[in-house]
Formats: sequence, structure tokens, C-alpha cells
Amino acid sequence: DQLNLEAKDSVYASDNMLCFKNEDFPNGLCVLCPMYWKSRRLERNPAIAQWIKEKCGYETILDLTYFEEEDKALEGLGATVIDWKGRCIYACSSNRANEDVVAELAKQMTLHSKKDYEYYMVDGRDPRSNDIIFHTVGFLSINTKLAIIMSECVVDLSKRKELLERLKGNYEVMEVSYDEYYNCVTCPVEFNNGINGKSGLVVSTLFDGNVSESNRKRFEELFCPILVLNLETHELVGGAAIQCCIQIVPL
Repeated sequence: DQLNLEAKDSVYASDNMLCFKNEDFPNGLCVLCPMYWKSRRLERNPAIAQWIKEKCGYETILDLTYFEEEDKALEGLGATVIDWKGRCIYACSSNRANEDVVAELAKQMTLHSKKDYEYYMVDGRDPRSNDIIFHTVGFLSINTKLAIIMSECVVDLSKRKELLERLKGNYEVMEVSYDEYYNCVTCPVEFNNGINGKSGLVVSTLFDGNVSESNRKRFEELFCPILVLNLETHELVGGAAIQCCIQIVPL
């Protein structure tokens, strides 16, 4: 009864909220994120945050939506990629990821965890169309053991090199081709209910049909099971990836 019928894009669950529960945030931290488009601000459902607090045992709800008054945004899982080993928030500069908000998120994560978190901003563009990349997960994702990246999306060559070096300090790095990037190979969703000590992975049919054989083999070595969902309408019509459709709530 709290769903706003004017929230036309509310099928995308991940952008207005971030949920952290791990060794640094053992009691749970739920972040309410500022959205760029006014129509997308209607997607927030207070009942979901309340459910996360009461049913999932999250101690803290951090509300950053006040940045919307300044038209500053940070669109959740799409705009941020978090390196938990390096305690760094990676974000691609755009109207969906304002540096002031990213800095405040890093500050609040430091305060709540009592660990030092930093942030690292890059300028990203599609290598062929030169369009600004407004969601960082379009070209970068970091899983427990594996970082997946289309590094050509990072415009500044020195930053590109530095980003790869930072990632290689903590993860195995898989570089993907343009076609793989374009077909959402950078955007799987990891889950911890895996088999034989491995994490599981949720991917889309677009991913499944366009990943290279060498990268497919490595995914199969690292993850089990790999679940394939049909999201063709979301991906081909809505311009979304699988991460847009799943709100990750670590338990």
C-alpha cells in the first residue's frame, strides 16, 4: 500500500538502497541513497527499509536523501562498487554519482565501522560511442575473489593503470572485451549459498550467450552454481543489467 504508482521504474530494485552486513558492519548498515531524477525518488518504499531493520536485524538506517535538495545523487548499487578488502568505494563521475555524496558515504562508513574507508572516482565513457557511463557496475564489478573489468572505459590512462594495480592487489582480475561489456558480462550477482565452498553466481541470458569461452571456463571454476535468468526485456528494452533487478541484503 506504500508503492507509488507514478514510480514507473520501480522494477529496478537496487539503486535507491545499499545494504552492508559483514565483519566491518556486523550489526548491519542500510543506506538510503539520493536519486538524480525526481521521478525515481518515488521508488523508495519506507516499508522495505523498515523490514530490513526489523526482520533482517539491521541496526542502522543511514539516510543520505537530503542531498537531493542540492540535486546531488549517488544511485546505490549501480553507481558504486565497493572493494571490501581494500575498503574503497569506486565510483564513475556522473549526475548519478556526485563526489560530495561519495565522500560522505566513505566518511559515514568509516564512522560506523571504525575502519578507514576511502573513495576513488574515475571518468568513464563507452569506448565506441563515447557516451558517459553513469553506472560504475557497467564496466566494473568486484566479487569475493574476482574483479571483472572493461578497463578501456576509464578515460584517463594513468587512472586506468592505477585502478588495475589497485584491484590486482586484492583480487584476480578478469578483463573482458567490448562485446562482453556491452552484453553485461561485467554485471553478475554473487551469492553465498554456493556448493563445495564456492560462491554462487546469478547471470542473465545475455551474459550467458556472450561470455567468451575462456572467461566462461574461469567463471565455472570459481562459482557454483551459476544460475541463468531471462531478463531480455530489462536488458534490451530497459537498458538494465541483472544487478539493477536484485536488491542485495546480506544476512
